[in-house]
Amino acid sequence: MRKIVVSISVAIGAVLLVTGAILVKRSDAVTLPLKANGIPQHGLTIVTFGQRDFERLRNNLPHDVIQSETSLQPYVFVQNLANKRVIAYALRWDLLKDDGTVATKIRRYSREDLLIGSEASDDRGDNIVLRPHTARLFSLSGYADKQEVSTTASMVSELSDASSAAVEGISKTGLLQKTINEVSHTVSITVSLDGAIFEDGTFVGPNTTNFFERIAAKNKAREDTINEILNRLDQHVSSTEILSDLKTRSQGLHSLDVVTPPPDARSEDLYNFYSRRFLDDLLTMRNGIQDDDLTLRRMLAHNKPRHNVRLQKLP
Repeated sequence: MRKIVVSISVAIGAVLLVTGAILVKRSDAVTLPLKANGIPQHGLTIVTFGQRDFERLRNNLPHDVIQSETSLQPYVFVQNLANKRVIAYALRWDLLKDDGTVATKIRRYSREDLLIGSEASDDRGDNIVLRPHTARLFSLSGYADKQEVSTTASMVSELSDASSAAVEGISKTGLLQKTINEVSHTVSITVSLDGAIFEDGTFVGPNTTNFFERIAAKNKAREDTINEILNRLDQHVSSTEILSDLKTRSQGLHSLDVVTPPPDARSEDLYNFYSRRFLDDLLTMRNGIQDDDLTLRRMLAHNKPRHNVRLQKLP
């Protein structure tokens, strides 16, 4: 860590970011408290600096992340102690400002292929799924998010000059300044796991961001469109006519000026938004392939609505 302290100090000058909190050099140094709300009753926890497992998880990070994570504050580990995979989840960062207001950042992660029933093996290269007895790193800045670490073994390794160089390059991306701006006038930060979907479709969490409704609307929009296509193909309607009708529907949805839905969006708005997005993806594929029959065959090969994960909320 000896080279990192020098490189980060030079890069940010006014701010020294230390493990587990942000030390901001104002007129008086302030260490920001970092609170965490996991879903421990379902085996999902958030590990922060100072907790028993933090250092062990940190030591299991890849070398370059061990080097760079000191510039990514605040950061946490989301840990899955359950015996089944988590295939979608939402993290909520609430920054309490010194004027009493709260700035909220919501990040959502999901494996679309698993939500529509595709089979997938445990691949360590995957950067979303929370496998049993693993954890992933998440930071306010978003840099190096989703790095997977084991929750069982501890492997402290030497740090390389190459990873030190990677840290020095972070200052050029603007992420350091972005993080400084985000925590400006911040009194404390709370990180919450707002919702999680296990591979069997069970949903857990407080769901303050309507994460469950978003995933449900996305699945239904996809499933309804695909079932319509299958039904029309069974009626011997041509692929060209089907895609023409879908293009007309897409244009109608665009005329509604459906913007990215806010956290409290109505189910109807969520459904329209995800319908439009699915249709846009399909029509973009059509423009690239330039073959109506092949477009529908490829789309149907990757989307099997009858295999969609069936969502069910748990208390």
